[in-house]
Amino acid sequence: MSNICRKQSILFLSILNLLLTISLLTYGIIMPESIYVTDPNQPQIKVTLSQGVSTNTLEYPVSSTQTINWDGSNISEDPDISIQVYKIFPTIPEPTYLDVWPSPVTTKLSQKSYTFSIDPNLFSPNEWYVVRVSLVANDKVSALSDPFCVK
Repeated sequence: MSNICRKQSILFLSILNLLLTISLLTYGIIMPESIYVTDPNQPQIKVTLSQGVSTNTLEYPVSSTQTINWDGSNISEDPDISIQVYKIFPTIPEPTYLDVWPSPVTTKLSQKSYTFSIDPNLFSPNEWYVVRVSLVANDKVSALSDPFCVK
């Protein structure tokens, strides 16, 4: 009897994971791979994070501040950019990115940096996050930061 229950539990969890993945794909929470631009002649954005609490780490305590820096290449004028932080939710086959902020921050490309607070109401300890910077007019021109952990 316990073997049957165990198999049913595994089947139930597998179906639940599949349904979760399908619903996340349906609502567009999983980021498509097409956001990465590889042609060096096309507009590109490069994103870097400020250094973490110790040398060469990307770990930040709750209630601290974090600075994101970016640089655009092959981009004329000074377009608006969108900045959003995502919590990385490990799903198979690809991770899912869940919005942390209710809405993205919009600023100009020429600003080159943005500092935000790691608010304990929005960020959870021991979780991983990533920042995405993209052009407002063309969100396919975007870049993700390296993942960082909140401690």
